[in-house]
Amino acid sequence: MRNVTADGFYNLLDRYQRLAEEGKLPEALSAAQRLWDAFPERHDYTWMCLTATHAAMGNLHLSALALRAAFDDNSLWRLSLLDAPEMQLVRRDPECQAVIDQARRRVEAKHYRPLVNVERPPSEGVAPLLLHLHGANSSAARESSRWRDATKLGWIVAAGQSSQPSAEDRFCWDAPAERRWQDLGEIAGMLPRHGRMVMAGFSQGAWVALQTALRSDIFQPAGVIMVAPFLPGPERLEASGRRLRIAIILGENDPIIQRPEKMIDALEARGHHLEVERIAGLGHSYPNDFAERLPHLLESVSRHKAVKGIA
Repeated sequence: MRNVTADGFYNLLDRYQRLAEEGKLPEALSAAQRLWDAFPERHDYTWMCLTATHAAMGNLHLSALALRAAFDDNSLWRLSLLDAPEMQLVRRDPECQAVIDQARRRVEAKHYRPLVNVERPPSEGVAPLLLHLHGANSSAARESSRWRDATKLGWIVAAGQSSQPSAEDRFCWDAPAERRWQDLGEIAGMLPRHGRMVMAGFSQGAWVALQTALRSDIFQPAGVIMVAPFLPGPERLEASGRRLRIAIILGENDPIIQRPEKMIDALEARGHHLEVERIAGLGHSYPNDFAERLPHLLESVSRHKAVKGIA
């Protein structure tokens, strides 16, 4: 089933980005204002659209006012967005920088650290581990329920959470990459003793799970489950000497996944085993029957069958 609200946001965001890239700034500003007005739950991101467009139009005072509105709305947490090239003028402007400094102090006062929530299977002894990573505006707690049923199949289920805030109580895996690897290294130290391992994730978390598995320096998972994955160009793939089993769930109506074939082809060319399922009518979300799909997904990427009497 499509998530109409989420899909409407991403469709309008796509329109804004196309207008901005084409240099149609008044139209882009109108789209940015619509994003801000229509989706208050996404002020954590749309402040960047307004701020960048005002700057491109030469009005940095309005950029500063947009930043101030986001700060006062408790939405100015994802400061990694300031590193985008279109924010260069904003970073150099003293009025804007004053608001940014105030936001940085608020983030620093929180002392965010990576964390992991662990749920164990009913059986005793060493069990396989499923480590899943949240999307770019979520948390371990928000997505744990999607993967929890794996405990009934004999798996330890661990939900990893980034230290980078996208909102006061939501997180992301943004650049720099070194920050991600540092967070995941700390998460590795929090995990219980386990057998074979699978990594998984939703959206941005799916991409980070794949990249981490390819690197194989922090974890050495047997495979990766990717749900509605963020897929940049294949040139950004980490090098890997290991072959992975990868399961990908794509929504045919997902507005942020465009032309995934290049990434799929690149992974297959490297010798990885891929199982790709495209679901009609699904937008940027988990499928409604994800719990029913999970046993097959886990077996597909790990070749580990459910424990008898538990599943």
